[in-house]
Amino acid sequence: MTSAEYRTLREACGLSQQDAAIFHDVALRTIGHWETGRNNVPPGAAAELLGLNATIEAGVTNILTLVSDLAGTHGAPDAIRLTRYRSPEDYAGSRADNEGLPWPCHNAMLARALTALTRQGHKADIQWAPGALRER
Repeated sequence: MTSAEYRTLREACGLSQQDAAIFHDVALRTIGHWETGRNNVPPGAAAELLGLNATIEAGVTNILTLVSDLAGTHGAPDAIRLTRYRSPEDYAGSRADNEGLPWPCHNAMLARALTALTRQGHKADIQWAPGALRER
């Protein structure tokens, strides 16, 4: 994986450099070295990031499948509401947390799902999880 590919995929997964360092269990400067090309992206780190992206895509597919199944059984829903958690603390222990995605990656999945649902002609939105702090 090239340094540009790594950075592009990291950003597409919703990870900051700090998030990526935690995800890979490396120092923050290591991520910078990979992204500038100073050091090659190790195959293991590339595989981890590709796996994370695949998990995000599987989550989007699951959402689309649920909506399709619901539409087939009950007709197209009037609106589809996706839930976003305001903080990692709100996200931790939630049902969404069981997807195994780090919090910022869950947010990236929501953005991808919203785009896909809208392209399919569904009315969809993203709302804060119940119990999260009110919007300011």
